[in-house]
Amino acid sequence: MCKFCKETHSVIEELFKKHSSDIRINIFFNFKLEEGDLKENEEIAKLHIKLVDLFLNKNQELFLEALGDWFLNKNYNKWFNKYGEELNNKKDCIKLLRDQYQQNINNEVQFTPTVFVNEFSYPIIYDKDDILLYIDDLLDDKEIINEKK
Repeated sequence: MCKFCKETHSVIEELFKKHSSDIRINIFFNFKLEEGDLKENEEIAKLHIKLVDLFLNKNQELFLEALGDWFLNKNYNKWFNKYGEELNNKKDCIKLLRDQYQQNINNEVQFTPTVFVNEFSYPIIYDKDDILLYIDDLLDDKEIINEKK
């Protein structure tokens, strides 16, 4: 929900447009969803849950569009008017958010946005948008693409 995530989202959208058939993009939220959050931080919790619902039950394009709309406007009422508040399976969405948060802890992901290329953390010393300059080289480099941790 921060400006750094917004900037990285635009890079992800560009990568998706140009290379969706060549790469897999995973977006993990780092949102700690506790029982009380549904009351205390209701709007932000509902937003995260709805985004996950769009991804799981609609399609990745709509998910990326909705996330981009949030970064563009950051207006809960307008956003929910456009994408709706109904959910297909709230339990699955909440479970996924909790699982992602725990996975981030287990993998020592301590800040967002964190970008991985294959299974390697993208160096924080580089700007996230630099990946657009050399993604073609990375895709051509079979050692990097096929490398495993």
